This record gives sequence, C-alpha cells and structure tokens, in this order.
Amino acid sequence: MDFITKLGQFKELQSNTYVLAIIVMAVAFLVALLIANFIPWGSGNDKSHVTRRILWIIIGFFGAAGFYLYNYFAVRPRIKNIGWTVEFSKQNLLCIAITVGGYVLLSLIVMLIFRRTKFGSILGKTKK
Repeated sequence: MDFITKLGQFKELQSNTYVLAIIVMAVAFLVALLIANFIPWGSGNDKSHVTRRILWIIIGFFGAAGFYLYNYFAVRPRIKNIGWTVEFSKQNLLCIAITVGGYVLLSLIVMLIFRRTKFGSILGKTKK
C-alpha cells in the first residue's frame, strides 16, 4: 500500500473503506450463521440458544473491532495530511456504525424470517 499524498488517492481510500465495511459486515454475518448451525440442539432443558446468542455477539464485536484496528494501525499511518487523518478517523467511526448496524439489522431480519431454525433461535427459545 502506498502513502496517501493526493486528494484523489484519499477519495479512493474513503470509497474503498465503505466497501470494506460492508464486506466485513457480510462476512461476520455469514460466520455467525455458519457457527449457529454447527451448534447442536440440546435435549431436555435446552440452552443452546444462549450459546448461539453469545457467539453471535462475540462475532459481531470482533468483526467491528478488527475492522477498526486494521484501519487505525494499517491504513491511517499511511495518510500524510493531518487534516485527512482526522477526516479518516471520523469516517472510520461511521464505518464501524455501518458494520455493527448492518450486522444487527441483517441478522434480525434473517432471524425473524427463519424463526424456527438454529439461527432464528438466537432471539429466544421457540415452541416446537
């Protein structure tokens, strides 16, 4: 990755950061979906939905935190203009909101549509 010294490079970096935020959100969602389906149903007093919920929260947190840390430690130091660095830091926070908000929204929609699946059980136990 080259140093960002021109306005055109900075604008391209901003666009790429938004796209990367959406990709991170989608990958975190798919990982949460896969892991939820790998956790087996329990028998008797089933608490597997709690395990799925905890892992769903952890995956969302680490996806957003990893995205933020990558931008903070790998991308931000390559920006040579201090004003652009401040603007990029603000944009990074906005991208974190997009990542977390999109992850939660997409997950909730899928959980509500497929309520009787393992992923849908994250919202709570369902009657069989």
